[in-house]
Amino acid sequence: MTIANKQMSDQQLIRGILGRPEFKKLQNIGIKLQKENSCFDMLTLFNDVLVENSWSHLFAYLFRSEENHRLGQRFFRTWFQFASDSHPELANYQNGLPDVDNSQTIVSLPWPTPNGRFLDILVEIRSKIDDRVFVVGIENKVASGEQRDQLKDYQRALIEEFRYSPKVIIFLTPDGRESQTSDNCSDCPCFAVPYKSIISTCKTILPECEGQAEILIKVLKTHISRMVGVNDMEKKIKSLIYQLYKKPNHRRAIELINLYTPNITFVFEPLEKYFGNLPNQKVTLPMRNRKALAWFWHRNEFNVQFKELDGISSNKGIHVSYMLKFPNESPVIGDRFTLRIMVNILDKQNFPDRDRNRVKKTIKSSMQLSERSNGQDWDWGPWVSIWVGDSYELRDMGSKDVEGLKNLLFATICKTYPELKKKLIAFSRAR
Repeated sequence: MTIANKQMSDQQLIRGILGRPEFKKLQNIGIKLQKENSCFDMLTLFNDVLVENSWSHLFAYLFRSEENHRLGQRFFRTWFQFASDSHPELANYQNGLPDVDNSQTIVSLPWPTPNGRFLDILVEIRSKIDDRVFVVGIENKVASGEQRDQLKDYQRALIEEFRYSPKVIIFLTPDGRESQTSDNCSDCPCFAVPYKSIISTCKTILPECEGQAEILIKVLKTHISRMVGVNDMEKKIKSLIYQLYKKPNHRRAIELINLYTPNITFVFEPLEKYFGNLPNQKVTLPMRNRKALAWFWHRNEFNVQFKELDGISSNKGIHVSYMLKFPNESPVIGDRFTLRIMVNILDKQNFPDRDRNRVKKTIKSSMQLSERSNGQDWDWGPWVSIWVGDSYELRDMGSKDVEGLKNLLFATICKTYPELKKKLIAFSRAR
């Protein structure tokens, strides 16, 4: 087969898959997904900081009967009713709970187990007229997977700690999937419950809410409805693609589309090459030694690290990096990268206090820049955010984005590097 014939054959394969009804359905779902993602949702403004722990804190707040939301046990009891609808055994457990007027819910967040693990939420329904205690453990999983024997260890810990109290564990997830690490334990059974139970709870109690509590419940209902809806659409997409992929001709077409679809590596690779060869570029920068190390991590993070700064900070076991960061793994056109100045703690032994959080506070206070920061610090693992700059919206996954991100990096380096260098020198000399 000649190259021309092969190219024509590949084109025919792609035309073939584009005409399939499964592909038409994919297009329709994609349009719906795009509309869903473009709708205003207050909590999406905080996507950078809303993680599993954030949701657990919010649920725990609503589950506590003595909190200032003035809902008493209404949120918890209503949610538990919806959680019980598909689990008869859980419904029997609910029927044994003490009367609302003669009980209260006490919530621990997180609840430590003897072997060093932490259950996300522990709810104790305590009777006010006798010593009865009913225990509900909740493991909240949004996107992360389970650790080895995780739920099984929680079950054992609850059995040991609350030996004479009825107890259950709820495995709470957006899609209601079953736990892979729980035990078939009659003394502390585990039940899978979807986030739809939270949505139903919000809808049910909303007429009873007032003031700020009403706003919170409305916002929560909207955001979780969107989260669950997107999750359901993504499941349908996965199923349709699998149907297409099972056929050899369509499989080749999918591979071709995947190979040539623009992605962020089309932007990061030229940036990496450019900044890695910075001494030979005709640009004006505020440093004598322009040698830099440039690299990208997966598809959501690009770093530029200057050798001059590394030489200053090496005695402290830290590295400073200009980092372009996107919160999710797969940015697309229309998403925004934010530029941050980050410190990577390589060696905590160099610090008098080995506690990571205190080390981070020391770095933040010592290296705070006078240039106004444009957003909230976002720390993770060994990384410490000391300054937040402007954002850039992806336009073409090509030359325009290469130039746009390059200009953002240059502008930020020029206005922050001199002060950053001074701060780093002072920090490296401090004991």
